[in-house]
Amino acid sequence: MRVPAEARHEELEQGQRTAATSVLALLEAMRPHQWAKNAFVLAPLIFSRNLFDLSLLAQAVHAFFLFSFTASAVYLANDVLDRETDRLHPVKRNRPIASGRLSPRIAMTAAAVLCLGSLAGGLVLGLPFATVLLGYLVLNSLYSLWLKRIAWVDVTVIALGFVLRVVAGALAIGVAISHWIFVCTFAVALYLALGKRKHEILAARHAGKDQTAARKALGAYAMGHLDLGLRVAGAFAVLSYFLYTVSPDTVDKFGTWLLALTVPFPALGIWRFGQLLMRASRASSPTEAILTDAPFLANVGVWLLSVVVIVYVAGS
Repeated sequence: MRVPAEARHEELEQGQRTAATSVLALLEAMRPHQWAKNAFVLAPLIFSRNLFDLSLLAQAVHAFFLFSFTASAVYLANDVLDRETDRLHPVKRNRPIASGRLSPRIAMTAAAVLCLGSLAGGLVLGLPFATVLLGYLVLNSLYSLWLKRIAWVDVTVIALGFVLRVVAGALAIGVAISHWIFVCTFAVALYLALGKRKHEILAARHAGKDQTAARKALGAYAMGHLDLGLRVAGAFAVLSYFLYTVSPDTVDKFGTWLLALTVPFPALGIWRFGQLLMRASRASSPTEAILTDAPFLANVGVWLLSVVVIVYVAGS
């Protein structure tokens, strides 16, 4: 029996709508808004005074996207593994995989393609860079499978992931950077990770749910310990950045001590982030909160502009 032309056309349109829906759900599950975290890859480019070297800029941007695609692969795999617990979360239950808008099979296929493609692209920037990228992937895989269930180890792993971004950024353009940059990066990332845990606890309490339902490790975090950790990590981040700006190597490299004048900007950013943590019900993560917060973004913009002017114009 022949299918009427109208029916075939309707089936074709339905298939196209389904495919388009899957593509949009996949893009959402890749969390491109989280790619902002990979801006740490660009830090060595800026602080090595190579921002306006088009060749090195292209390599740094290449590295940025490779880390972004790798991070998206990790997000996809993690969401597949956590889809049952995510359905118990007041916000995460709306994610594409947890909500059923994206099938686990499509998500895992995309994750595999992104991983293999990123590692292959990493070899273009050199074996050392590709090795760090692979290490980042392995570390995050261990995090998704096991380490995220261990309180305090989970946030340490997250912080190390940011340090690997900076290391990879330096390797991508072949420069050496101050050890204070690594220390500051670790402290800032630890502060962000602890903030995320606090945000998750506050969000669960706001929704009247068990905080361990969506993340087992939260049960081992006491709010008092989290607040102490946030204060220590935040203070150490500002202190290590200050020590970087006034270190003899930095002053000699840039020919000026004026970089120390930019210390208030990181301090203000950390303070603002702490304020945003209290708005537990307004975003699914602190990252989303700061990416939509005008004062925070303005502070980052002025800090970057100040750094560029001092490093590239005021310095010798």
